[in-house]
Amino acid sequence: LVGSVYCPVCQLVLGGLTILGPDDLAEVRMQTNQLRSPQPQKENGSARYDEAVILGLGLVLALWLRFLLWPYETADYHDFFGPWYDHLQASGGFRGLATVAANYTPPYLYLLTLVVTWLPRVPKLLGIKLIGICFDFAAALVVYKIVKLRHPRGWLPLLAALLLLFAPTVVLNGALWGQVDIIYTTCLLASVYWLLTQRPALALAAFGVALSFKLQAIFIVPLLLILLWRGELVRWFHFLLVHFTFAGMMVHAWLAGRPFLDPLTIYLQKADTYQQLTQNAPN
Repeated sequence: LVGSVYCPVCQLVLGGLTILGPDDLAEVRMQTNQLRSPQPQKENGSARYDEAVILGLGLVLALWLRFLLWPYETADYHDFFGPWYDHLQASGGFRGLATVAANYTPPYLYLLTLVVTWLPRVPKLLGIKLIGICFDFAAALVVYKIVKLRHPRGWLPLLAALLLLFAPTVVLNGALWGQVDIIYTTCLLASVYWLLTQRPALALAAFGVALSFKLQAIFIVPLLLILLWRGELVRWFHFLLVHFTFAGMMVHAWLAGRPFLDPLTIYLQKADTYQQLTQNAPN
């Protein structure tokens, strides 16, 4: 929603129909250059104070809302996340990466290992949900930076960030259900931001990181292919960074002793997990 209203590139990524034309790209580049150049006028001190107060209140309310929801336990917690956490804890953290029977890619398990190792006194359920909750705020920061490219003055960047933090899908996915779709979403948002700021290498690397967490990251591929076809920013060799980044995200699993092909083929393995076309769909 935030992207479709305020950022044409995000509109394409999030399912809109608008494709950036040359004039749109030129406008974004001009505004980006203006942000990088010194600004002769300083923002009004009172306005900045008000913005800081709203930001502080928004962050506190967002944390409070998530605190209310974290005790909820889902079937995925009992069947997947909880047992993975227990296995990593019993195996000493990093060493457990070689033997954990998880159908998530290693990068998520790295984060779970960090929770097991660094936050051993935090309740298991809260530790698992903290991963997604932290990325909620990271995604809000990236949204703020994206919208600020188009609206360098005013409240819209802050409003966009807060809208993401309080979006029902974001709150329910992480704080209530303990899912981590926000991780690959944050990486895709970072990819869009770097495209807008004319840094295609970083954009494709961020896409590779997103892909290493969830296959759904391919939703941004049409945008990248359009930019490649039109000769806008992206070149064929930038796509090599996707492969290198994806492989680099698997190195720790290999060092822990996981079979070489296992992390590289995990999406093929998951493709055969569920045979149903739909599950409990009301229609």
